[in-house]
Amino acid sequence: MRKQASFIFGIRVIRLAFAILNLSFSAKYFGVSFQRDVWLLALNAIVILDIAIWAPLNDTFRAKFLFIKAEKGEEEALQQTRSLLLFINLITFLLVAFIMLFPGSIGRLLAPAYGDIEQAELRFMIRVVAPSFLLNQITKILTSILNTYNAFIIPEITGFITQVFTLVVILTLAPSMGIISLAISYYVGLILLLVMLLMQLNKREIKLFKGVSKITLRQALPFFTFSLPFFLPHFSSQINVIVEKSLATSTAAGSVSILDYARKFSDIPLDVLIGVLVSLLVPVLTLKFSTGLMKDFFEAFKKIYQFGFLILALIIGLFTSSSGAIVDFLYKKGNISAQSLSKISELTMGYSWAAFGIFLYHIYGLSLLSSGRGKLFAIYGTMAQLVMIGMNFYFFKDYSLYIFPFSLGSSHLIAAMVMACYFPVRNSGLLNITIKYCVVVLVTGFLMYLLHIYVNDFGTPILVIIFNVIALNLILVAMIFIARLEERTIILKYLKKIIP
Repeated sequence: MRKQASFIFGIRVIRLAFAILNLSFSAKYFGVSFQRDVWLLALNAIVILDIAIWAPLNDTFRAKFLFIKAEKGEEEALQQTRSLLLFINLITFLLVAFIMLFPGSIGRLLAPAYGDIEQAELRFMIRVVAPSFLLNQITKILTSILNTYNAFIIPEITGFITQVFTLVVILTLAPSMGIISLAISYYVGLILLLVMLLMQLNKREIKLFKGVSKITLRQALPFFTFSLPFFLPHFSSQINVIVEKSLATSTAAGSVSILDYARKFSDIPLDVLIGVLVSLLVPVLTLKFSTGLMKDFFEAFKKIYQFGFLILALIIGLFTSSSGAIVDFLYKKGNISAQSLSKISELTMGYSWAAFGIFLYHIYGLSLLSSGRGKLFAIYGTMAQLVMIGMNFYFFKDYSLYIFPFSLGSSHLIAAMVMACYFPVRNSGLLNITIKYCVVVLVTGFLMYLLHIYVNDFGTPILVIIFNVIALNLILVAMIFIARLEERTIILKYLKKIIP
């Protein structure tokens, strides 16, 4: 399982590189500007609706599909999935029509400080991106279906190919078409992804569209009842997004873009890691739990748990030591002021440390979901969002944008610590593993911070990044051996292969 996770992570890292290139060219062509703020707000409006309404189904679909398949057979699971897909498409189509007709109410909610001219531009952009709501949701369900058939690699490769096409479209159209090129590239990527996913379903002979005439909407109910507890945390999370965007737009123009540039750096690798958890860990753990193989459940969890901590150490170490250099290297060529670059750098470091709490929150929550205790995940997820909203409102006047990464990381860490008490398997080894790997992450991050303070003066950003990457890998390997982690045997085996 560790090999499969590593392979998927490797593909997603390549996708990460292209996502960062997209960011760099966005900075070059659009910088920190009102136009890019409008694009981000419009896109976030669709993302907010998507997550608030359909994310609970997307998150729980894999587990519920496998439960139905184990209890009633594959054909019944597919029939209920067909019903779910039809229901999602109908509701989403109606929502898209409503957004197209009444974009103003959404615009005023996201940017209450905008005047009439700004609101007019925001309404136009909301109408432009609204149809992506339907396309995006279809691709998510199709990817989840492929995952339940142990097709983890193909959806990742497909996503990578679409990302390459997206970058090509931006490079081709941005100089002449401006901000609208981002919308075109987004649609090109979604349509290409949809076509390739449908081809994979056909190739694997997954008869998703067979027996459509027998569909009844009632057949989708098991998926909804299973996901129902998760509507509250996802809904509250999107209230938090609205609060964050509203607070950001109340400050200087470009603040939304500053937050986006800063958060993307840690979000991209963290999304890679959480994507591995959702697509690979949930189906495996659900299968182990449903068949009563609790020892195997723990072993599968442990491998990904330990793997995740090491990725966290890389994320935190890299952005703690090199946030300024990375921001300068990617964004300084754009029309972004030195003050904005400094803010992006500081926020980037903050968001990288927030990844610690987010990872623990997701992995413990998904272990509860896989063991049929999703309600607990939903309850503590909602509590995390409410704590975050309260912190953002209360501290924003004093700490401005800097409160966002702190509230994000701390609220999710508290929720993760509580959920850890409900872990499905009682094993004293889990606490020892957690302590050891947490120490490795924290010490690695602290040492990289010292390098950031005392050593990083090489003149050019690329030299700083190269030095810190080398130092980070050496420090992490040293910590693996000092803490006597399991991964040291993998390193030794690899060294024996390359050193006769």
